[in-house]
Amino acid sequence: MSEIAHFNLKNVEDVQKLLNVFKDVIPANLESELKKAIKKGEIPEQLGLQIKDIVQNYQEKIMSKELLPDEEVLWVHEVKKGILKRETVEKWIITNHRIMKLNFEKNQAFKIGVLVTDVVVMNKRRESSGSRVGTFTGRGGRGFVGVGVSSSSSKSMTYGDLVFLVAGKEIFRFYGVSDPDGIKRLIDNLKKATKV
Repeated sequence: MSEIAHFNLKNVEDVQKLLNVFKDVIPANLESELKKAIKKGEIPEQLGLQIKDIVQNYQEKIMSKELLPDEEVLWVHEVKKGILKRETVEKWIITNHRIMKLNFEKNQAFKIGVLVTDVVVMNKRRESSGSRVGTFTGRGGRGFVGVGVSSSSSKSMTYGDLVFLVAGKEIFRFYGVSDPDGIKRLIDNLKKATKV
């Protein structure tokens, strides 16, 4: 996503690609102006600069190392390894602004904004017994279906991979999470609620 620097804001094709990814980040009035300019085949410099600023500000917010002032963690999962001394090697987090995959062994952090991602559930399966993989946290009853706290075992549970895409390209995935459809629904609802 940080390829904004490589976009030529005078090139109509580049601007169309930018709009395809960041359409939910760009205010509706500017999106409308941009679509008209794309149709004409010429992007006014001032409009190009406005769009560039909006996209760069959004990316900076998403890449922040700290939680944002109005950011809430809605779902989290820790990947642990070890038998006697179990340590967290990865943390998967969904907030009301972004989705993060933090790898502590490799010192890597993958972050994408909720507004620019599409979520696909793959490799879905039911298992007769197993533990939850991931925990919903907070916001119970405030508009997000399926949100509550749980870490119990269950008789039968659905598991699947959540694949996070930007412009049709896979950025990363969460493997084998329980209730993948509920998590996808959470993200889809977040997108609708926070669209500019």
